[in-house]
Amino acid sequence: MKMNFFNTLLKVLLAVAILGKLDFVHSKSSEISYQNNIFLDAKEKIKRQDLVDYEFNAQLLILYNNLSWPKTLPDLLGGVTDSEISEIFSILNLMTHHTNQVELVRKFISVSYELERRGSLSSNDEAVVLSEIVAARLFDEAIDYKSNHPKILQEIPVLIDAGNFKAPTIMELTSDGKNLLRKEFIFPSGGFVVIVGSPFCHFSMNAMRVIMGDGGVAEKNSGKIRWIAPQDRSNNISALRNWNKLHPETPLSIVYRADDWPQLPSWETPNFYFFNNGVLVDSFAGWPKEGRIDRFLEGLRAVGLTNK
Repeated sequence: MKMNFFNTLLKVLLAVAILGKLDFVHSKSSEISYQNNIFLDAKEKIKRQDLVDYEFNAQLLILYNNLSWPKTLPDLLGGVTDSEISEIFSILNLMTHHTNQVELVRKFISVSYELERRGSLSSNDEAVVLSEIVAARLFDEAIDYKSNHPKILQEIPVLIDAGNFKAPTIMELTSDGKNLLRKEFIFPSGGFVVIVGSPFCHFSMNAMRVIMGDGGVAEKNSGKIRWIAPQDRSNNISALRNWNKLHPETPLSIVYRADDWPQLPSWETPNFYFFNNGVLVDSFAGWPKEGRIDRFLEGLRAVGLTNK
């Protein structure tokens, strides 16, 4: 489900060079050396497969925080060539895809409007930007962006948000299926399973079919297994509605902000987390063609949800 980390880092290093050319990067040699050391270290970790996605995202944000973006980005872009503005758009597309960082997404929006002013923003670009605005949970800004680009087909939901949350939150469909309700997620006492899955991940779908059909294990643990989709561009209200219509026995929620969930170190799909009294006891990732039902049952046993 995710881009190859090594190739992505090479693109990010290219981004440093391009942004440096445009005077977006601090020129002090010590800071440049610091950035290079961060990414050289990250590349080595990736080669060893020792860098999980949330750590990779943190590396991207370190890079971002070392960029000296001007406060009036649109004004500065007026002096940038067409090819350079396209490169900046591509870089921001990459960074926002991996981080959903709000300030970065707002720069992505600004650059898209500059591309549009120059007649270089494609309909696909418009759709990508809008999907990222929604992924960053900037729903009011998503409504504004779509009103300025009415040909985009993506549906923008109304988010019913009570606010003042003290725990991680998820978004669920309202009873009429038309809007999203943001609510706190409180881990219950006893054994509980969180499965990170996506309607666009066939490994997730295969896992769901096997788990639901394995001798009633899921049925016996009704209410103790929760499927949650990650914070990304693809998981929107339409995807949620379609999943729940096809699989009412395993309704799907969408995480509001992944950063609010320290309990889940990775949002790659599928990922399986087994909790007891809110404490993570066991976990595993992936669902190969032959399945991993024995491993799933092992996790259930670890938190007292089955004797099989």
